[in-house]
Amino acid sequence: MWFRFYAEALNDPKVQRLDGETFKVWVNLLCLAKAHDGTLPDIPDIAFGLRKSEGEVETLLQALDDAGLIEQTPNGLSPHNWDSRQYVTDNSTHRVRKYRQRRKDAGLPTLSDYSKFRPDLVARDGECCVYCGAVENLVVDHMIPLALGGDDDLENLALACKECNSGKSGRTPELANLDILTPSAKHALTRYRDARTGVTVTETPPEQSQTQSQSQKQSQTQKGVRGKTATRIPDDWFPTEEDFEKGREKGFTDEEIRELADEFRDYWSSRAKDAKRVNWSGSFRNRIRMVADDPTKSQNSNDIAALYQAGIEAQG
Repeated sequence: MWFRFYAEALNDPKVQRLDGETFKVWVNLLCLAKAHDGTLPDIPDIAFGLRKSEGEVETLLQALDDAGLIEQTPNGLSPHNWDSRQYVTDNSTHRVRKYRQRRKDAGLPTLSDYSKFRPDLVARDGECCVYCGAVENLVVDHMIPLALGGDDDLENLALACKECNSGKSGRTPELANLDILTPSAKHALTRYRDARTGVTVTETPPEQSQTQSQSQKQSQTQKGVRGKTATRIPDDWFPTEEDFEKGREKGFTDEEIRELADEFRDYWSSRAKDAKRVNWSGSFRNRIRMVADDPTKSQNSNDIAALYQAGIEAQG
């Protein structure tokens, strides 16, 4: 059993003004509320759960009520804004069933061993996320998802980190406002779309020999991708002019882009794991697109954390 705990609590004054003991009680009450469908049990049961006296519980509940962290509902006491924050979604079993059904509807085997594609994808694109350059927690992504008619053709597959795969969630890269940063993956998707529409677009520059071998093409496609080493974000990292231009295209002012960049750099500098990228500017441009795509999200480092740690890890 689990519940959502939002990273924005770090900067919520109502939470941060609590003393250590009351903060601990608040977190424990969230656990109790989850176990009772969002409503806190009676005071004797709370007292038992917290290992405190009923008098201590009453005092603590009053303090949390004064702080605006619990509220009276028609069903009883509940953590503030519980229903909207702890909305019920389908569980992993339902997601797997829906995923299998999509494969069945597409005429594909119910299950596919995606590990068999990985060596070919690494050889084509390098061992990194094609959307942000991450080198850890990689999964196989359907660039055109099954729900939109994609299949298991190698040209439609690419490696993506779990964060980008989850954020893309059943959409094409364009619909998810994600750039494909790896040229070889972008070319593969172009070929895949061409094959489905019957329109072919040549990718070999005119100056190159038309008799160029496949291995030579592959080597040139990978140049500048596999040759790069994933690194942590530099302490002095700053957006390029291209990054600013992309931000302006999405309606951000230069000041807003600088604020986003500061928060982006601070967030990734503070992470101990999963914090290496091949292309930090490309990753930042995709971050800009994500924020522009969902203007309800606050543009701060805590929201970045919530975005990158989102839950679904389903393929495609």
